[in-house]
Amino acid sequence: MTIVWGDSRSTLRKARIGAGQAMPRTSSLISFSKVSIRTHCMTELISRIRQLLRLRCGPQDMPYRPVWVMGLGVALMILILAGAWAQTQTIPVSLALLLVGYEAGMAWLLLRLRQQTVRWVQTVLALFVTSLVFNMLALPLILILGPVTPGQADSRVLLLSVPLLVMAFWKFLVKAHIFRQALEIPFAAGVLIVLLLGLGRMVMVHYLALL
Repeated sequence: MTIVWGDSRSTLRKARIGAGQAMPRTSSLISFSKVSIRTHCMTELISRIRQLLRLRCGPQDMPYRPVWVMGLGVALMILILAGAWAQTQTIPVSLALLLVGYEAGMAWLLLRLRQQTVRWVQTVLALFVTSLVFNMLALPLILILGPVTPGQADSRVLLLSVPLLVMAFWKFLVKAHIFRQALEIPFAAGVLIVLLLGLGRMVMVHYLALL
């Protein structure tokens, strides 16, 4: 079952309620039921994330969980700080928070222009969870790569740069796909939005670095 936009009664919750009603009210069976349902819910969520990364589902298929948005935002901020530390770049926590908030805020603004703010939670959840996956995959490579000085182009740098570029391009396509689904626009328009948001992020970071 596909979760509709803004539906807090997700498939995961419905499955939990349904199973709770169907099972006999004995403590052992109820405990076993809860464990089984949680395992099924986690498997279902992982499956949806995998499909989202393959552009085979959209943010509307994510569960409506506002609390998860906050948790994923904090995790994403920690990964941003870790990636900067690996490159010996010390950035303030406030900047990492601003980068995470920028994406969530711009998603809300775009959805507001389309009068679809009810889709914000699932859209940001999709953006955050996919960014988290890509950042987790990229972090070990960044740690191995270490700080890179301008003009440095040895074989190690070139070898590790290839998968990083592939992941960056893949992440770009996934974000364009998410905005395409959330805003109900052509894929080319989603690509343009991601380009403009990326440009805005670069300008913001550059301006804050001059302060």
